Amino acid sequence: MLLLSVLGAYQGDGPEYKLAEQLREYHVDVSGLYHSRGVSYEKKYVVPALLLRFLRAYGVNRKDSALLFYYHRDTTLHAWLIDGEGIMAHHEQSVSPQALINLENELKRSLWVDVPRVQQFLASRGESFPEGSGNPRPLAECVEQASRILFPSPIASRMSGLRHLVVCPVLNVSSFPLYILKPFDNNDCIVDRMSLTVISDFNNFFGNIRIKCDIKYMISADAPDEMCLDLQQGEAVFIPENPLVVGNPDLRNFCEKRLASIPGAERESRYAAHKFMADLLTGKQALKSTVVDRSSLAELLYFATHGWADTSDPLGKSFLALSSPRYTECGKWTAREIQSASLPDDSMVILSACQTGLGRVHEGGIIGLSRAFILAGARNVVMSLWSVDDRATAELMKFFVNELFVPQRFFPAENLRQAMLKYKKINPLPSRWGAFISMGTPYSPMLSVRTEARKNR
Repeated sequence: MLLLSVLGAYQGDGPEYKLAEQLREYHVDVSGLYHSRGVSYEKKYVVPALLLRFLRAYGVNRKDSALLFYYHRDTTLHAWLIDGEGIMAHHEQSVSPQALINLENELKRSLWVDVPRVQQFLASRGESFPEGSGNPRPLAECVEQASRILFPSPIASRMSGLRHLVVCPVLNVSSFPLYILKPFDNNDCIVDRMSLTVISDFNNFFGNIRIKCDIKYMISADAPDEMCLDLQQGEAVFIPENPLVVGNPDLRNFCEKRLASIPGAERESRYAAHKFMADLLTGKQALKSTVVDRSSLAELLYFATHGWADTSDPLGKSFLALSSPRYTECGKWTAREIQSASLPDDSMVILSACQTGLGRVHEGGIIGLSRAFILAGARNVVMSLWSVDDRATAELMKFFVNELFVPQRFFPAENLRQAMLKYKKINPLPSRWGAFISMGTPYSPMLSVRTEARKNR
């Protein structure tokens, strides 16, 4: 168990000391990631004492949830499974960043072997195919290898019984379809056992846990948790103000390349707008200028459109495709523009588009669209990990929209998981149900109280 100390200053060479050092170096990596985006990052280390107290605030003291913290240096990948009481398990193995990238690409290529190549481009909400040459290995082999590397046996054995896992990723870990992996002895997928939330960084994650007292109490080992923290004991449901749904924009004037109409996105957006009683922008109404203006007031932003991730210039060339009145006015809403936007507090963004969780691999994680929305103020972003199929995505997201009205303790990650489980019964192919994951912080039950008051106004 980790020793709680005010300064988190551990001595020696044991696991507690190693974790403290890696947390410090992780902060430096994440600082570099944000600086590469032209964004400042708080110079505040997450020491183990503070980490444990925040984890208890999150609710992991119930023994049904935990944090999986990854750290990579040189050619070694560390995985730490931690709950509110301390270190549950630790594992380190030799794996290079390029090996992880190669495995991710091969895994994603193996997901697509059941779909004719021409159909992949015509029916997807993006235009790329996972990199690689020749025929990929069988999907089962890729899943087995990815499961062994990302969820090694000491970690997987202690995950048994968890309902929710918070993943703090490095490199391209967040780009793997974690829900389809099978680290358990009975061959269950992770989606069969628990929900997942990927966090962008510790500062953002802990910053969204509601604190009742001054930070000086947080680093005191003697301060009781209930005195300082609003423990997440209930279930949340999110009823947003000014929800905005954007679907199947008219892209005939889109710059650079011609993007096909996506009828599944049209149906999906209309259904979502009806359920949320939201404003709907489709076709020529889905102008970039209109969407940007309206986003500052929308506590829910829902996009069913084309997306694009660019590894060479993840800020300038990664984008969501929106309408433009003329060809000379490009309808790209780029990651750089998005991260400079200002979204309402506690807003949620659903990116039902291609590759919205991808981008350039950095030691501290992925630089791309999803983090751009987090930087703009979103509390949670539902993102995709490859060029998703239009029809399958529309069907899956219909289940997800319905599930968003079901109160959950880990909202919206558990709602997304339940939607996947329902759709998996209809279409078991992982390429059809496994592309999405939640990034950010699950919502506090306080939101259900706040939004209930809104309904009664």
